[in-house]
Amino acid sequence: MEVLKYPTATSAFANMAYCDKCGNELQPGAQFCNKCGKPFNADPIAPQVEFRPLPDTGKSKTLALLLAIIPGLFGIWGIGQIYLGKLGKGILFFGAGVIIALLVIITLPFCSIIFVLLGAAGYIIQVLDVIATPV
Repeated sequence: MEVLKYPTATSAFANMAYCDKCGNELQPGAQFCNKCGKPFNADPIAPQVEFRPLPDTGKSKTLALLLAIIPGLFGIWGIGQIYLGKLGKGILFFGAGVIIALLVIITLPFCSIIFVLLGAAGYIIQVLDVIATPV
């Protein structure tokens, strides 16, 4: 006859959870065993998530920021994203910068304030995106 090492769900302890590794009783809602540290998923349907550090791309965040700020002052956006390997986003920003620059030149007498504000917003968004991108 096999002797159970730890209580199971069919025992009198049906409402209690125990660590699979050390048998320690887990507190309700616990995510880790407070004895051995093993991760515990209270929701059997939800998958266990493994956290791994992002790979080092070898790219300089400072250079990416400079490539976003300096050309961006002249309406040339997206260079920082292209440097970081976000080619699609970089081309999108570059195209948006060109379009807004052309609209500003063509409609300057009529609605320059609106386009300058849109340009500033786009510039700030792309600079913040470079800052937020992990490298």
